[in-house]
Amino acid sequence: MEVLLLKKNTFCSSTFMDFGAATLIVYFVSMFFFNADVTFLGALIPGFLLAIT
Repeated sequence: MEVLLLKKNTFCSSTFMDFGAATLIVYFVSMFFFNADVTFLGALIPGFLLAIT
């Protein structure tokens, strides 16, 4: 999948997919921890930061 996404004209789509994946991973993995409360906005911020770096 990375080979298909890392071509010349796919920078925006790969960035948006990275953003979505990071947001969903942060949001759903936090449900496995006892007493962890993460809102969707709280998952969007690390997703954004991971997408731009």
